[in-house]
Amino acid sequence: RRLPFSDILAQVAARYPGHPIVISETGCRGDMRAVWFDYTVDGAMGALEAGVDLQGVCLYPIIDMPDWYSGEWIEYGMWDLVPELGPDGERMRRRLHRPLREALARAQQRLRGSEELSAAA
Repeated sequence: RRLPFSDILAQVAARYPGHPIVISETGCRGDMRAVWFDYTVDGAMGALEAGVDLQGVCLYPIIDMPDWYSGEWIEYGMWDLVPELGPDGERMRRRLHRPLREALARAQQRLRGSEELSAAA
């Protein structure tokens, strides 16, 4: 009984006619971050092609954070936080999660291609 994400977005948009929608939070843990973002973008692009006034997608969180329930530190964002020993002791350093960055670049390219097609029509 699962619906494609693009259909869910269309249903939400139909519930609020005349109002744009935004995907305000989306993310996934660990190695599934890029896969989840690709899935989200596929749904967003499908909704746009169907005429949904989708204005944006927000990656949240953009940097790792503790789990809200367990407090466990989780790899969740575009950047992982890794401990590093510096001259003043241990500190946290950001490390880019390349698969998610590559997924974002693919999404940006798809959107640019979609805008060029729309402008030509």
